[in-house]
Amino acid sequence: MEEEIRFLKKEVETLKTSKEGGRDPDEGGRDPGLPFQVDEKDKTVLLVGWNLKILADLDDKGPRWPKNPADMPKCKEDCGKGNLIVGKRHKYSGAVESFFSGIGHSAEGYGNGFLGGVYNKAATVENSFNAFAGGETNSASGKNGFIGGGRHSKLTSKYSATVIGGRTNTASVDYSVVVGGEDNLANEGGIAGVIVGGSNNRMQSYNSVILGGDHNVIKHGASGVVMGGFNNTLRNGANKAFIVGGDNNMIMCPICQSNGIVGGEGNLLDGWALDRANLVIGGNMTNATWKTSPKREFEIVPITWKTASAE
Repeated sequence: MEEEIRFLKKEVETLKTSKEGGRDPDEGGRDPGLPFQVDEKDKTVLLVGWNLKILADLDDKGPRWPKNPADMPKCKEDCGKGNLIVGKRHKYSGAVESFFSGIGHSAEGYGNGFLGGVYNKAATVENSFNAFAGGETNSASGKNGFIGGGRHSKLTSKYSATVIGGRTNTASVDYSVVVGGEDNLANEGGIAGVIVGGSNNRMQSYNSVILGGDHNVIKHGASGVVMGGFNNTLRNGANKAFIVGGDNNMIMCPICQSNGIVGGEGNLLDGWALDRANLVIGGNMTNATWKTSPKREFEIVPITWKTASAE
């Protein structure tokens, strides 16, 4: 009790000094007992030789993230606390220990950061530890994601997806990356897949890459590459395959690998017996199909593929 009384007396003396005599000019405009220096002319507060640490509470043991993201606790007493806010129109009542700069950002959850930009959103309490750099009306609803610039793009994966630049791009599978372009989508099986540029491309394959082009698709394979062109497709287990340029080309062999198509139009590599190391260069409507049963027999028609037999 005596220690508390002494502390209160000291606080009263500090308040009296501040009220009566203002600040000591020898202290550079610093209030006695405080580490801050105030420059009233320049409207500047200076902190010299000290660290500024912001916490929602006194628990300083690091991120509070459970093994199962669904078990992430919603903020209660620490909700809306421990945030550093720069700029106007930010919404942070559901944010904890987050950083806001720019205009009009909103966040729920822990440890999100907004560096510039306007009206970006960290959408749910499960959405924590994401970073936004610039951009406009982008959103994230996972963990440890990054959005850099761009407009109207989304991160909807659970872990560590990235969207950089572009417009209306979406990364909805873990560890996927979409860079530039517009209306590109990494989803379903596209874990660690990459789309760079182009438009309306779809990544649904593990460890694969689409570079530019329009309406290209990699689906249900691994380590495939499509470079440019229009409506080119790798699918149905076409592992380590590639298509470069051209349009309406397709490789769709269930157990083959290391096949390729370069340029041309409407070319198809297909079939259970296709095996490996086949290459089609240029040409038009080249049908390289291996037939094993009526249900697996295909023919090429312009732009679309259909079953050869109606039955």
